[in-house]
Amino acid sequence: MEKTAILIGRVFLAHIFLIAGINKIGGYAGTQGYMESVGVPGMLLPLVILVEIGGALALILG
Repeated sequence: MEKTAILIGRVFLAHIFLIAGINKIGGYAGTQGYMESVGVPGMLLPLVILVEIGGALALILG
């Protein structure tokens, strides 16, 4: 039962990052514009998306 609870917790936590990464893909121009407005280079957005989605998958896999 404990292993199942841990897996469910990891899936719920990963869901947050997965949705955030997918939303950045959908609103790419807006996210890039926001990043640049606060001084972060917009060219880093693909890396941010990769880290969020890759991190979510890593969490799920354990």
